[in-house]
Amino acid sequence: MSWEFMIHAYRAEHDPVRLLLDNGRALPLPGTQPWPTASQLVAALAAAGLRGQLGFEIVGLDLPRHDWEEYDHSRDLGTVYLGGDASARHPDARIGRITLYKPGESTLAATLAIRHLLGPVVVVACDDDLEDGGLLVRPDDDSTMLAEVWPWP
Repeated sequence: MSWEFMIHAYRAEHDPVRLLLDNGRALPLPGTQPWPTASQLVAALAAAGLRGQLGFEIVGLDLPRHDWEEYDHSRDLGTVYLGGDASARHPDARIGRITLYKPGESTLAATLAIRHLLGPVVVVACDDDLEDGGLLVRPDDDSTMLAEVWPWP
């Protein structure tokens, strides 16, 4: 089992990928919208009921913490690192990737929560064999079908 996952905006020129749902559609074009801000990504994760902690402090921004009396492993993001082209230590920083370190069974939930902000996303289990590249998830892929074929917790 992987202890670290990266979810990032799809970049056709850099990402060897395979479609998780290969239903005959062509590979999508990378998203053309600006990357979301740190605030937008954290808000999307929180709105999806996900919990965790940011890997470094961003003034005025944090993820909801666990209520350990009612801990739900499927909502645990572990430690979340935000990254972009520049320092991601400001709420308005543009973010193109998140890394989940020691997540619970939440990688699919996190992917579903942020894919509408990033456009097509690539999900990589960082300690799996990376020769095959990552899995490409489109913003309009059916979440029920994704859950049926999702390879990770």
